[in-house]
Amino acid sequence: MLSSLNAIVPMACVTAAGIAAMTAETFRAPGERMPIAPLGAIGLTGAAVASLIGYTVMLLVALMVFARKRRLSLWVFLRPQLQDFTGWQSLRRQAFAKRSAGPQESSIRQAA
Repeated sequence: MLSSLNAIVPMACVTAAGIAAMTAETFRAPGERMPIAPLGAIGLTGAAVASLIGYTVMLLVALMVFARKRRLSLWVFLRPQLQDFTGWQSLRRQAFAKRSAGPQESSIRQAA
């Protein structure tokens, strides 16, 4: 139920802002200038905030369910530990290692 609202609420915010802008445009007098841009900005901001809240709640619920199934407290689950970083040194060495000349570069050097 909650995951279906994650997609519906932002769309409803943008749709409501569009309907409000069209309604305001319908009832304005001819030649009257009406600032409609803030309505669109409010709708997009509302959609962004609704998405942020919805996905944050779903993340927290998923973390709590996962921690409960693994019988861990959230602090133990989220706290970085030393064994989490053991593979990073080899990744760093591979990423920043000096690259040797490939087969194409070596054949070009020999031909010259």
